[in-house]
Amino acid sequence: MAKIMKTLFRERFRVSEERLEHCRACEFFTEDSSQCQKCGCFMDYKTLLPWAECPLGKWGLYESKDPRDFDEVEDPPKNEEQS
Repeated sequence: MAKIMKTLFRERFRVSEERLEHCRACEFFTEDSSQCQKCGCFMDYKTLLPWAECPLGKWGLYESKDPRDFDEVEDPPKNEEQS
């Protein structure tokens, strides 16, 4: 299953690994839990999110040039009130 996920999301995993390199070198990173002491997040997961950012500015939002890399999230349609 992990191999299939890596194939489907190879760009997401590549970006995650780049982000994790910054995290592992940070004084606020806890290796045992892969957790950031600054924001409290589990970095193995947070680094996979394209909209996530490091609270210290060590890495930021991921802007893909290929729309297949990350799905765009659209706002849900608004309900029109009936008169």
